[in-house]
Amino acid sequence: MFVCICNQVTSKEIRQAVESGNHSFDAVQEMLGVASCCGQCEDYARNFVDELNGNASVDLAYCAA
Repeated sequence: MFVCICNQVTSKEIRQAVESGNHSFDAVQEMLGVASCCGQCEDYARNFVDELNGNASVDLAYCAA
């Protein structure tokens, strides 16, 4: 699946980047160019990198009572 349309970065490429030692979003962005054009994919890409690192983020809007 394409995560970044502008730079044609796929979820598979992001997964491979994280598995090869690029554990931060910034490192993945530098390596692949994800979210470096229009920025529409940045939130998803950041969350995906966090998820791959076992740091699934919690959307606090859903936690509000």
